[in-house]
Amino acid sequence: MIKKKKKTKKRKSKLLSITIILVLFVFFFGYIIIVTDYLKPGIDELTASYISFNNAKPTDILKIPNIKRMSDKKGKTSNNDNNISFEVTGEKDKSYEILLYSVGNSIDESNIKFYLENKNNTKEGKLVDFKTDIDNGKIIYKGKITDDNKYKLYIWIDNNYKGNTKNISYEIRIKSR
Repeated sequence: MIKKKKKTKKRKSKLLSITIILVLFVFFFGYIIIVTDYLKPGIDELTASYISFNNAKPTDILKIPNIKRMSDKKGKTSNNDNNISFEVTGEKDKSYEILLYSVGNSIDESNIKFYLENKNNTKEGKLVDFKTDIDNGKIIYKGKITDDNKYKLYIWIDNNYKGNTKNISYEIRIKSR
């Protein structure tokens, strides 16, 4: 009789231990799923280089983080890490705009320079020289969809700028018109 009670107590003890461990695992994984970004979908900024107006979104966004101070000569070359290549596709002859938006810290737009190139033309300048749209983006290019709408955008801070350059980033948005 005493052996049966000991076995029963031992089984209850094991069952209680297993239950506690399972509850802890449930709370732990619940915390990871709910609180952290571990399972949330994200955008790979290095490979998200395809823009299309065939989807339901009115705006697509690409980001160039932490732009750096450099000379104009270096800024327009592949030595400038602050660049991104993308392609605009959609219905032929549909109009679109390429806009730049400041995210993170900001500085005077006369110190932000860019160089936009594609097979047929290039555009360059300081952001201060371009028109601002209704949601504060700088319209750096207007075009129509053709057979070749592949672009490469380089962006940098003027080499003569002496202020803080930490966390100065820009988003590129392509909007249909």
